Amino acid sequence: MDEREAIRTATAAEIFNEAISSPNPNGKNGGVAQSHGGVKMKLREWEKLYRKEINKWWELFTLRKYIEVNRIPRGLRIGIMPSHQDASSALLEEWGAHILDSSKGFVLILIKHAEIALNKIQNQLKALEQEIDGIKLTEEESKIRSEMASRIQQQEETVKISKQTKFQRDKNDYEEGRIFTFARRFQYAKLKEQIDLSQIEKSDKSSNESRSTDNESSEGESTSTNTQGVKLTLLNEMRLALQQQSKDLQVKTRGRGRGRGAKAFSDFLLFLLVAIR
Repeated sequence: MDEREAIRTATAAEIFNEAISSPNPNGKNGGVAQSHGGVKMKLREWEKLYRKEINKWWELFTLRKYIEVNRIPRGLRIGIMPSHQDASSALLEEWGAHILDSSKGFVLILIKHAEIALNKIQNQLKALEQEIDGIKLTEEESKIRSEMASRIQQQEETVKISKQTKFQRDKNDYEEGRIFTFARRFQYAKLKEQIDLSQIEKSDKSSNESRSTDNESSEGESTSTNTQGVKLTLLNEMRLALQQQSKDLQVKTRGRGRGRGAKAFSDFLLFLLVAIR
């Protein structure tokens, strides 16, 4: 366990750009004993425990790293925003700071329980490894363990890349000012692509230029009606797009543990629907 911990910590420190010097431990040799029944079952349990240990170790390491750099993962940022429509920037700034402090508390709770869980898993894994190392494995059993070790290594690479990618994603959120507004900005950008609101201004300008001074009252009234019709059409398209975005969001987040965030953003879309009616 000491060897694995040292190697893994050095690797994790490197991918998170953290300079930590780790010792180069010596290898270990297993004991020799007579083989007995149930070895394959023990090997399957070893692989299962090892996979759990990998997931929990990387979870704990990254959570500690978030605390170290004073950053909150996207999935743990509390999504409660003030309902006041006239909220000032000062209020929003203070509100956001308090949300991040509260979110940090949740991260610390996760760290505490992850430490307990990891310690339990590692103790079980260590005891099982000592038991397996004391068995003289057959050629078939040695091959099985080698294949398991290969699968375990692949899993650790996958978990490592996933954690690194999410860490970089959250770093970008903070650097680009998207801590709480990334979803809204993304949805707004999509709506803007679907509906070019500048068409309203172009329609108004075109209608004003086409008015004649001879029949100003009649044509002005007709142009105003046409412009109003364009606005109503575009607003109706906006409502339909917002409704579709809200439905898509609920479908995508259903059953993924994001119900609270999806509900909050869905309420925001409904607020926009009411506002443009």
